[in-house]
Amino acid sequence: MNETWDFSQERQFIENLLCTRFNFFLVFYSLVVIGFVTTAECIYKPIILILGSAISILLALVIYRSHLKLGLILKNHLDIGSNKPTHPAGIIDQECNQLDGWVHKLFSVRWIIGWLIPLLCCLSLLVGAILSCFNII
Repeated sequence: MNETWDFSQERQFIENLLCTRFNFFLVFYSLVVIGFVTTAECIYKPIILILGSAISILLALVIYRSHLKLGLILKNHLDIGSNKPTHPAGIIDQECNQLDGWVHKLFSVRWIIGWLIPLLCCLSLLVGAILSCFNII
């Protein structure tokens, strides 16, 4: 059986993988925050946040790697699409570049999902862990 795997299938696979990992990260982050808030014993609060932040950092690194892979695949798609005027990637890229507005030109949603939100979540858990170790929160 001769199977072919093209860039469209790889893009779809990596996009789904990135979204699944990001959703899992948000669920894990929520569980850590809920565990911290609902814990009555003050001695367990720093432990929850330290373990939660360590695992969150590892999950964030996995998300970031998927984000980088997807960026490379999309760049390859655009390179192929720019050489073929009827390729969907090239058509969509041209139409996006013609849109008015500064937001889509400043950053991509993939950057927010693959880098910004995981970073902010990990930082919030780290700050919480440090503050909890000194009994400030």
